[in-house]
Amino acid sequence: MKTHTYRQAVRRGVRRGLLATTIACTLAASLATVSLGAGASGHASVASIDRGPVALPDVEGGYASTQILVRARPGVVPTKAADGSWSFTRLGDAPRTAASARLLRDAKVGDVRALAPNPRHRERAAQLGLDRTYLVRVGAGADVVALATALGRLTTLFELVELDGIGGLAAPPNDPSYPEQYALNNTGQIVSGAPGTPGADINGPEAFDLAASLGLNTSSIVVGSLDSGINPHDELAGRILPGINVPDGTTITTDECSSHGTHVAGIVGAAGNNALGVAGLAWQVQFKPYVVVNGCNGPESAVATALIAATDDGVKLVNMSLQYFQGSTALKNAVQYAAAADVVMVAATGNAGSSSISFPARWPETIAVGATNQFDVRWSGSNFGPEIDLVAPGFSVLSLTNTNTYGTKTGTSMAVPHVTGTIALMLAKNPTLTPDDVRNILQSTAKDLGTPGFDNEYGFGRLDAFAALAATPSPFPADLDGDGSVGPADLGILLGAWGACADCDAGCDADLDGDCAVGAQDLGILLGSWS
Repeated sequence: MKTHTYRQAVRRGVRRGLLATTIACTLAASLATVSLGAGASGHASVASIDRGPVALPDVEGGYASTQILVRARPGVVPTKAADGSWSFTRLGDAPRTAASARLLRDAKVGDVRALAPNPRHRERAAQLGLDRTYLVRVGAGADVVALATALGRLTTLFELVELDGIGGLAAPPNDPSYPEQYALNNTGQIVSGAPGTPGADINGPEAFDLAASLGLNTSSIVVGSLDSGINPHDELAGRILPGINVPDGTTITTDECSSHGTHVAGIVGAAGNNALGVAGLAWQVQFKPYVVVNGCNGPESAVATALIAATDDGVKLVNMSLQYFQGSTALKNAVQYAAAADVVMVAATGNAGSSSISFPARWPETIAVGATNQFDVRWSGSNFGPEIDLVAPGFSVLSLTNTNTYGTKTGTSMAVPHVTGTIALMLAKNPTLTPDDVRNILQSTAKDLGTPGFDNEYGFGRLDAFAALAATPSPFPADLDGDGSVGPADLGILLGAWGACADCDAGCDADLDGDCAVGAQDLGILLGSWS
């Protein structure tokens, strides 16, 4: 992978623009402000109370109606009076102490408890303010938004006052036919009359959970669909961009081959968790259709023209659920043209059940995908050979048909979009990935099938969408916790690793400048990347 090279380049650029020693000298005085996200004045960050995306109490996406979170300033402690009432007390600041007592009494606060009463890493907890963070439990009917806002004005007592957001386990999508999608989550359900093997799937629920926890949105990802067109299906509403019909020389891109292209698009990105039909992998992704067939077949030249057009249109991810058998120079050159522009091309090995992989999947610039069934066994019609990269479910896969219906189809055409959808998630996490990065991550995280190691039948193994997404690095070199941003948690990790790395060959994650130690220069890089 090229991640290490990329990280080194970023580090060099940051070092040129920062004198980390200066930052380190000022850190001691400003650490609380930096790590807590407070403004330059050091006042508590409560000018605007975030109620969450739903902005309702006690529902996912909203906030708890029974408690808030506060982070006290050093020297401020919660105090319980003999009558059971609470206040936050700072010696010499009786007016604010009295004000806190009044607010907590009006909110019928019955308990104040430490969030982390006995942290193992005390120094790190202190640096992050966790040893001064308290859960304030209010009485029934109290207005927690008003309480949080009022306490936030007591800036000599509090560094931070927040509502306590409500979330939960990322439940499976509520699409009614999702339980039938064995490719995403194989529970042993009946597929074409036979029960599958539990776990013979791409770990779809785990990938969805991870994508949700990272806040990924694939709406900026455009998938070039070189296929038979895409119907305006309900599950793709608003996400089909203008395209071209190469054989007809028009812009009419409705599906010409029994919903083949529509079915493929649904596997990539049918809207999920919308209480409708099925769930794709990348729920917000956009599609740009390039029709390359008249009916269900057409010449290789049409694919070449479409691939060049997609490249010129700036498309960076192309799905080619296609099989061609000659491999013309024109098509090969088009593939090379796209590769030179860093287009990620995913292609089908073909459906002849032979050891000769079809074009364009046979060429090394593409990611060649074969098909498996519900038993994690190669589908009998899936072509195989030394050029294969990996496999994915392609037998009896449920997806979109027509404009509002659903059905199953079988073939390597159905395996390819599982990989394409996974790549869309990977690019949403890190848009700087190169095609080589993508290929290496997919290969290294695939579940090995067949003969141990690479083999001609399964390549590097069956796609694992969750593992591939988890292994996708953050685009930020200082994102030590992998959440897609650089903030207090990353600072805590770096400070906890301060000093020489235990193993210079293996290095340590917080050693951002590669000198086998975590120190001032690494701190400067992290602070310069703060987001």
